Amino acid sequence: MLFRLNRPQRKFVERLEKMRTGGKPVRLILLKARQWGGSTCAQLYMAWLQLVHSKGLNSLIIAHQGVGSDEIKDMFDRMIGHYPDKFLVDEGETPDPKARRTEGVGRSRQMFRVPSRNCKIKIGTAERPDSCRGGDYSLVHCSEVGIWKATLGKTPEQIAGIAGAMGERGCRNVLITRLSPEAAELVAQNGIIESSAVAEKALPHCNIVCLTGQEMYEKLSGYLQVLAEAAPESVGGVLPRDDFYYGT
Repeated sequence: MLFRLNRPQRKFVERLEKMRTGGKPVRLILLKARQWGGSTCAQLYMAWLQLVHSKGLNSLIIAHQGVGSDEIKDMFDRMIGHYPDKFLVDEGETPDPKARRTEGVGRSRQMFRVPSRNCKIKIGTAERPDSCRGGDYSLVHCSEVGIWKATLGKTPEQIAGIAGAMGERGCRNVLITRLSPEAAELVAQNGIIESSAVAEKALPHCNIVCLTGQEMYEKLSGYLQVLAEAAPESVGGVLPRDDFYYGT
């Protein structure tokens, strides 16, 4: 069983790897549509770091409620259930076929350990911020922050901000996958689509991406050139200057 990246996932991982291989903390907020596997890709990327790159990398999953965190954890469980034993041990070591791939830690069923990699996966929720207390996390996945609710003494921004600030305490990798409920309303307010209800149904299927800098120039300039040659008025009669491209 292989996890094959689709096109959006490949672009997502490319951004993550650019930060990691550049020696920078991997920190990213992903404003995403549904159903292309953004959360799945984020969690399996973290698992790849835990199982392949380094022992002792503990991870934390925070969703808006327990069901969301459990679903993300289930992605890890399905993956490691098909993971070859020989890749769970160091080169030259012989895997123990009787050894458990994962085991629970404590009675809360909120933390699990992969003994062969000396790493843990903890589950928390935004509804119960105290469930995320304690522990030494190198990897944090905050899921669907856009639908987190405020709790007593905590707002969604504060909870996600705490996770994002963990870099000061050793956490170098924070991935936040977000689907904002206000996005459809903003589409209607700006006249892109008249009905926010229609926009809400359409957004998950739009595959919207954000490109900046040289990447934006390379992707967009050729497209504008074609439009200018076919209908100059569509680009205002003249191709835009280089400073038109944000970030160049």
